[in-house]
Amino acid sequence: MSNHSLTDIYNNFQDLVDSYIRYYESQFYINHPQINAERGELLRKDGVIYREPHLEFLPHYWSSGMTMAEVAKSLHLPKEYADFINLGLFIPSLELYQHQYDVLKAFLEGKNVVITSGTGSGKSRAYAPSA
Repeated sequence: MSNHSLTDIYNNFQDLVDSYIRYYESQFYINHPQINAERGELLRKDGVIYREPHLEFLPHYWSSGMTMAEVAKSLHLPKEYADFINLGLFIPSLELYQHQYDVLKAFLEGKNVVITSGTGSGKSRAYAPSA
């Protein structure tokens, strides 16, 4: 993980906006201070030439410590099950998150399952193998 702070990220964004505005003003120079000031104010408004960055923080999701093939074996599923799932739903070398394993296990035990977790948590990959 990077050692950069959120201030660094936002300052980098501001530097990019300022550079773009300097470029714009140098290419489209107007020899009138009041019009230049008004244009500068307009260009610095969110939504005119840029959007304020939206940062979404993703929590760490615990690994099950098992690949799909290992999960299938631990749950006494046929090898062909993992082979089929690994054709495109999962990357064979990656470990499932713990909640993905728990969902599949609960489904195989005949339980109803509801998945509520954040963006990038693999919700789709948690219920698809049980479908």
